[in-house]
Amino acid sequence: MSDLCDVGLWGLAVMGQNFALNMASHGFKVCVGNRTLSKVGDVAERAKDEGDLPLVGSLSVEDFVAKISRPRKIVILVQAGKAVDETIERLSQYLENGDIIIVRFFFKLFLSSWREDTTELFHFLSSFT
Repeated sequence: MSDLCDVGLWGLAVMGQNFALNMASHGFKVCVGNRTLSKVGDVAERAKDEGDLPLVGSLSVEDFVAKISRPRKIVILVQAGKAVDETIERLSQYLENGDIIIVRFFFKLFLSSWREDTTELFHFLSSFT
């Protein structure tokens, strides 16, 4: 079994924490990351307390990306707008062609504000409901 995670989740507010724990409780090995490192430790501790779930924390953006199996599947759950742009900008430094970024907002609005050259490198999925 690989030490790499099946999926990554960046953004550990309440929704991100619960989604990461839910995926882990269904057998997916999840790597979590957040701008505020204390939240990474908090959710990793929750995963341990809730049954030693397969969830690992990351110490940096580079560490986060390195812990996810290729092609990487990354869910971004941060506040819409500038925070999403900044998160993708930081992640894209370490991503490769074919990696998948999953965002939670209206995709057309996102693409109109994002660089066209980046959309050719990564696959973007929207989970807007």
